[in-house]
Amino acid sequence: YQRRVHGVWVSDQKHYVVLNEYQVLPTYIVHFGESDAIHAGVLPLENYLPTRSLVPQYKIGLPYLPGPRTRCSGMELPSTKQLWIGYLNASLDDDELIKEVREFLYDVQILVINILHDEPYVRSAYIETRDEVSSWEVLALNSRVYRDRWILCVDDYQVNSPKYQRRTCEPCNNITSALGYCHGAHLSNRLFTCRYPHPNAYDPTRFAQYYTEEVELNSRLGREIISQFISSHSSSVKVTAINRIHNPRLSALYEQRKSTLIGGPEGITEVLVYYSPPATVLPHVLTHGPIIASDKQPNGKCPLSGKTGLFSSMCQNTCKLCSLPHNCSNGCHPYGLGTYFAESAYQAQALSTRGPIVGSSMITIQCQLAIGNPKIVTGDQYTHNGANTTSFNDTIVAKTEQGGVYVTFHPFQSLPLYEIHCSK
Repeated sequence: YQRRVHGVWVSDQKHYVVLNEYQVLPTYIVHFGESDAIHAGVLPLENYLPTRSLVPQYKIGLPYLPGPRTRCSGMELPSTKQLWIGYLNASLDDDELIKEVREFLYDVQILVINILHDEPYVRSAYIETRDEVSSWEVLALNSRVYRDRWILCVDDYQVNSPKYQRRTCEPCNNITSALGYCHGAHLSNRLFTCRYPHPNAYDPTRFAQYYTEEVELNSRLGREIISQFISSHSSSVKVTAINRIHNPRLSALYEQRKSTLIGGPEGITEVLVYYSPPATVLPHVLTHGPIIASDKQPNGKCPLSGKTGLFSSMCQNTCKLCSLPHNCSNGCHPYGLGTYFAESAYQAQALSTRGPIVGSSMITIQCQLAIGNPKIVTGDQYTHNGANTTSFNDTIVAKTEQGGVYVTFHPFQSLPLYEIHCSK
């Protein structure tokens, strides 16, 4: 299945097939029939439901919200210092989960614990230990009971594990899906990287093409775009040209990505935002979509990322030149490694460049952005963890003094509409 697609409508049989049982909340029990004989020997439904995983237990106050069925451990190396544990109590926050992991591994000397948000209501943990843990000890941990009832999977998490090497011979599941994008391919951090192959043959935009159509500045559409742009920028800026962007392939991918979003109480919303990439990468953006930030610095000798003027590399984590880590603490990506849009055109230009804008000519793209389940933060709630740790929030919305900032982590969640040329 595609990641974040949580249900399928079977039209010929008129029913839904859901991926996770926690999407279903029983509300009514309907009794019907002329005789109770048909219920003989059957546990009353009122007694059955509270004991089954079909009920979202966090809704009725039960102590544990389990994840999907735990996979089997199959450690093949004699020992390891890197462990994976899943699946944990998803109704607790990360600090409480770290405490539970330490209690579960009471006889293991732990150095690092990181909670992984694999999917909505699914939590696992990555652990680094001080001493080597033997395969027999890992096997014993798989028999240990969690919360007096649940059996967890404790597995080897080393990259050089034979099982891991066998798995990484196949292409990444995300890249082979219809949307064909994996953020982990551009990350080198041990917790977020994806080491499966990402061949270009699966790139859904490899044959994409775009063309532009000039919009008359004195037309009704032109005056409307200019008015929105000037009101969000400065009265001293003059719009010199507007081009409508046409990219059929990118438009289809945007609609497909929008259909996979999980809407909040108000459903899926679409907003007009501004995005201002350097002119050197503008053709790439209009062909393949906005660029998602990575955690590596661009190397000047790299043919793809060397002279782009971007804060981070455009390459995958297999690039030998772009290997130095990218430090986000300088304020370039304060809300995680994603694409930064802004309600204000002036703020969009400030977010996308390395410093003061050189020259008098600037290009800004007006985009349509789809938002499903956003995470709202204030301007000072920075996160420099290198990735989107809230996998069930498709967008981060930061309320700053200059206006709203929108951060997305998928290139097809926005659609470039107009190319606006301006000068001071």
